[in-house]
Amino acid sequence: MTVKKQCELIDLPRSTAYHKPVDVPPSQDEINIKNAIDRIHFEEPSYGVRRIKNELHNNSFTHVGRRLVKRYMEEMGIVCFYPGPNLSKRAKQSKTYPYLLRHLNINRPNQVWSIDITYIGTPTGFVYLTALIDWYSRYIVGYGISDTLQTDMVTRVIKDAVKSYGVPEIINSDQGSQVRQEVA
Repeated sequence: MTVKKQCELIDLPRSTAYHKPVDVPPSQDEINIKNAIDRIHFEEPSYGVRRIKNELHNNSFTHVGRRLVKRYMEEMGIVCFYPGPNLSKRAKQSKTYPYLLRHLNINRPNQVWSIDITYIGTPTGFVYLTALIDWYSRYIVGYGISDTLQTDMVTRVIKDAVKSYGVPEIINSDQGSQVRQEVA
């Protein structure tokens, strides 16, 4: 079928079918702004559009708006990396346990272990390192890395450490939701 016939069928002018958009080279101002956005994102990968815009304003790019920054970030494939929402907020129904280490004399291995989860930023998002440390020896008795923030990682790390080193008297934590769900 000819181009003329195709255009007639869909009520499209033939000139539109032949139209080729002209590639306009980026201006020097656009290049400078994109370089600044790239530099800011490299230094602070957790910054989103608004914070990057504020940094640009601090670096004398006062004419740049939020929507322009958003468009340039999309063109450059830049996304900010940050943990999901409300990961550190305590659930209302959760029980808070007393801090048992305040006046405790730690004088032997396996007396107190401490567990914590650390966020590690990667180019594709976050991975989560769960570490279990003996307070007396400062030895890492267990660890695990996961790409999700689930309670099964905490359970596995504790079970593996107990299997290798025995049961400690106290396991201390910051009482984050992943640890509290395993205690309950």
